[in-house]
Amino acid sequence: MNRKQLGVTIVLICLMGLLFVGQSIFNERFQLISLMNNNITDFTEYTDKNKEFSFQLPSQWENSDRSLPGNYITYYKSFSDSSLGITGYVQLINYKGDDKALIEKDKEYIEGEIGNYSLDSYQSKNYKGYKTSFIVTGENKRETFYDVYYLKIKGEKLVKLSFMVDGKYYKTNYQDIFKVLVDSVK
Repeated sequence: MNRKQLGVTIVLICLMGLLFVGQSIFNERFQLISLMNNNITDFTEYTDKNKEFSFQLPSQWENSDRSLPGNYITYYKSFSDSSLGITGYVQLINYKGDDKALIEKDKEYIEGEIGNYSLDSYQSKNYKGYKTSFIVTGENKRETFYDVYYLKIKGEKLVKLSFMVDGKYYKTNYQDIFKVLVDSVK
């Protein structure tokens, strides 16, 4: 390789590095813009009673805790924002089996016709897991968009974050909101 080719190769490698760094900066800024466009500016952090995990929700969203019997679901918080049409919940689940088996079991409880179902591996800032996305068509042909994240946090502990959006409210930039909330799990 002569000097000219080496120089061009070095310049190309530097440009590729700049593009890679620039992409991560722009992705974070696009997420911030999506949050601001949906009037989300402040977050409140929540922790389960045993301090096994924490997560954040927008401060203006309504939320409530629920106690469930047994030790299968040890933490449950539901949330909603009527102006965005988003509802959902966060659960801490004790589960010894295969994560995909749990996901398939959850799928059986869905009422209505399921369409556009996808199951993908997911990597948050802190954990690996799975993401399912689908549309449920219920009575009166009303569509509800679902994004459900399953994150393995410790041994037999799994955090499930479920987001549901009424079809008349759904926007593609909601994916950015969901990603920020899922990435807040620590």
